[in-house]
Amino acid sequence: MNNPTPNTTTPTVVTQTEGETIYMAKQDLDGDGKAETISLLGFDKQDSNQLAVKKIKVRIEGDGWNQEAESVYDSHVKPIDLAIVDLTADGRKEIALKMDRGGTGKGNVELTLFTLLQDKKLEEMKIDNNRAPEFKLRLVNGNKYELTDPLTGRYWILQTDEEHTAATGNPNMSGQKPQADPAHEWNWTDADNDGKMELVSKQAVWMAAHANILFDVQTTYKWDGTTWKPQGYTILPSQGVKIVN
Repeated sequence: MNNPTPNTTTPTVVTQTEGETIYMAKQDLDGDGKAETISLLGFDKQDSNQLAVKKIKVRIEGDGWNQEAESVYDSHVKPIDLAIVDLTADGRKEIALKMDRGGTGKGNVELTLFTLLQDKKLEEMKIDNNRAPEFKLRLVNGNKYELTDPLTGRYWILQTDEEHTAATGNPNMSGQKPQADPAHEWNWTDADNDGKMELVSKQAVWMAAHANILFDVQTTYKWDGTTWKPQGYTILPSQGVKIVN
């Protein structure tokens, strides 16, 4: 088996063996100078309907720690990355687990974050990403469209190429709500140089009446003490669509 290591994207196949160790490392998670043991375990479990489901178990041991947290996934999901990083600049490190859920299009990558509490407990961090970007869209002229970010007021003029226009008949999309696929990429960076990390996701967005128009949306999230909240969107160029301004 190929074991995932921090900040890698090498796919790892998890078998159905109970308690199989997928990853293990020793790091000082809580900033006290003493190392804890971090283990990532894969196992099967019966749910209330007696259906077999798979789970990932994150375990922390040593230096007074004896904590576990679970993340549910199905038989087609694979853990692809486990990273240990201080996202909130509080001296305690978070555990970031990425899992590949497969799917169509560009795929579906799920991010689960666990933070370390003062009383040596492990808690999952909430990410507010249960909704599609609610852009405002209007036809400018021909095959040009204005897309406005409701969070920041920023807007882009998108232009479809001739091939896409011919294939779809260039319907008027003014007022339509864009449809978003699940995120296919998750990363983190200190985008505003405040010493704290922001989460950054990418997802494909398309129009119901103009399915050939596809573009990537990058969403930035900041931690507000209880939840990772979206701060704004960035439109990224994609095949068949270019940004005019």
